[in-house]
Amino acid sequence: MRANEILSDKLFALKPGDRCSKALELMNEWQVSHLPVALNNRVTGYVTSDEIAFPEEEDDIIEKYIRNEKAIKVGEQIHLLDLVKFFAESSVSCMAVVDETDMLKGIVDVKDVLRELNEFFSFSVPGSILTIEMSSFDYSISELGRLVESNDLKITGLHIRHVKGTENRLEIVLKLNRNDIRGLLATLSRYNYQVTSETVNQEDLQHLKDRYDSFIKYLNI
Repeated sequence: MRANEILSDKLFALKPGDRCSKALELMNEWQVSHLPVALNNRVTGYVTSDEIAFPEEEDDIIEKYIRNEKAIKVGEQIHLLDLVKFFAESSVSCMAVVDETDMLKGIVDVKDVLRELNEFFSFSVPGSILTIEMSSFDYSISELGRLVESNDLKITGLHIRHVKGTENRLEIVLKLNRNDIRGLLATLSRYNYQVTSETVNQEDLQHLKDRYDSFIKYLNI
């Protein structure tokens, strides 16, 4: 799961000339405490609800309240788990998503990131994560399922995306119900599947859980 796949369908960046009162109204409606500010589709910084709630003048615009000390933009190809890290470290409620030319593509809401984490990961249930890269012409979920089940495993989560810069290469991320997948790895190798990453040992799984926990801790502040 990448940032450009979970862009919010309701949040949009503010403009420097927007009035503080209107910006605060939107932030309250959307239940966010930060919003990026963009000019000509480029992020110039962000504003916080606390600061624009009491402007110096009643008709103040947000331009004078723009801040830049926290990173509030990420690349559109950043992985979901790295999004977790950025949110936890910056303590903001949403992030601007930009393309390779630094042009604004949209905004990711911290609540949407949490929802995606809940859908794909379940840390209360033992399991492992496996990433496979293959040609889209060779992809068959029924065949993958057969190989997984032949090793007495179950697929509990599945995500598929095109490999960046290609038209016919897929990245398939499998969440499996057990940590011991040595037999499956041997089977996949025998059938010439290209395994690009695996999270199977307790240290790796704990690292993922720690990142998840830090994210939940931030949300509960």
